[in-house]
Amino acid sequence: MRAVGSTTGDVPLARQYHLDTRGTVAATSLGSQALETRYSTDAFGNVLEGSAADNPAVYLGGLGYWEEPELTLQYVRNRWLNNATGTWLSVDSVATEPRYLYVGNRPTTATDPSGLESLSRWWNHAKAFGEKHFVRPIEREITHLEQHFNLHALIMRAFPEYLQF
Repeated sequence: MRAVGSTTGDVPLARQYHLDTRGTVAATSLGSQALETRYSTDAFGNVLEGSAADNPAVYLGGLGYWEEPELTLQYVRNRWLNNATGTWLSVDSVATEPRYLYVGNRPTTATDPSGLESLSRWWNHAKAFGEKHFVRPIEREITHLEQHFNLHALIMRAFPEYLQF
């Protein structure tokens, strides 16, 4: 992700954003390719280390979240998020969701780029992925092991003399 423009002091700015796998800005570099800063954030996007002047896009900046520095709030396309508390400032419009909690208080496993996503929709996708890639292969392995041990039990009953030590 790139940003070109000017700082609040009308100084020309060309910045490259380097994102982590979730879309949070992990580092920024200048147009000269020189590293400007690295960021470390907690699960809700509170910056623990790093800073760059006039950079509103740290927490999930790659998904379009941006911080309003005077309010110390994140704007998430449709509503405001308070990173310090992990809550929305307005009631969630999705009736099945917790009224104020951001992604059901699961910021390490879910995001809400529109500010209007249903966590249950996200959870259904995650559940289907997990079932396909984890549960079914484990069930197949268990079935295989059960078949193996049943065969082993049949052999032990059929040839008890081989079990004599």
